[in-house]
Amino acid sequence: MEHYICKLCGTEITDAEGIVSYSNFIDDPRDPLYEYSGSSFHKVCFQTWDKKTVFEKKFQEFIEEARNVHEKITGQKIDATELLKLLFKNKKK
Repeated sequence: MEHYICKLCGTEITDAEGIVSYSNFIDDPRDPLYEYSGSSFHKVCFQTWDKKTVFEKKFQEFIEEARNVHEKITGQKIDATELLKLLFKNKKK
């Protein structure tokens, strides 16, 4: 298993702890949540994070904007799962 460090507490995430990960979706380094985009978290750390709701809302806004752009360009609707596969397939290591 690849080693992941929780962006919130700074410790390694083990298999048993549960992980929440987000791909990079915030491009603006001035955004206060920028440093968390593209990060992994212990599930429990993420669930109790005071910025969780705002972060998830920003991610949903990103998804909706990307879906709208995709539909404009292709004329086809796409669900969130397929959209994420398209967006991040080339960002894997």
